Amino acid sequence: MFVEERHQLIISILEKEGKIKVKDLSSRFRLTEDAIRKDLALLEKKKLLKRVYGGAVKIRDDFSFLALEDRKKILPKEKQKVAKKAFDKIKENSVIFLDISTINIEVAKMIIEAKLKILVITNMIEIFLQFLEKDTDIEFIFIGGKLDKKNKEGFVGSYSIEQIKNFQYDLAFLGATGINEEENIIFTYFLEDAICKKEIIRNSKEKYILIESKKLNIDGRVKFATFDEIDGIITEK
Repeated sequence: MFVEERHQLIISILEKEGKIKVKDLSSRFRLTEDAIRKDLALLEKKKLLKRVYGGAVKIRDDFSFLALEDRKKILPKEKQKVAKKAFDKIKENSVIFLDISTINIEVAKMIIEAKLKILVITNMIEIFLQFLEKDTDIEFIFIGGKLDKKNKEGFVGSYSIEQIKNFQYDLAFLGATGINEEENIIFTYFLEDAICKKEIIRNSKEKYILIESKKLNIDGRVKFATFDEIDGIITEK
């Protein structure tokens, strides 16, 4: 096997598994571990992976903040798939929190269409508008507070947190800007949003992160949860 072929296979394995070990590659390609380390060093120079102790991991992307209207246009089919999986977890007569998330906009649309007998609570303006514009008998509460002046997507801050604390949620769906599986970190972009998310998690019986799978390779600015604090991560895959 040519060196370039081996390098392509290494990258292919890394894409599928997220991380690779020198020992496993050595066995697979029947090469010494030193030879594999040289391969990984070359691939790291080409910025195709990042070496770590005992192997390598994918190079992670940094989250770039986009306006709401722009984010809604990204991977719409994937967002729909995630929203449907989340929607299927909702039971009648339950209390649901929909966090600031473009996927939760799709969840809200499905709830309205199905005319579920539930109480929906949110701090996201776009979700509020969905319920305001539709003729529905679904019980709905909007959390107010400090408007994020930069992107104007929803209400955050201490007053919002005080309102969030007033309820016990059966189910909460939260957005995230990225997830680092290796380091057990779930990210958002703004500090005040992170504090609100923490309070939502604290007051929810079940809580799920809704993301497109590409965000499993993206880092954000602010950590708001670890895996042991949530019940699951829902992606289109």
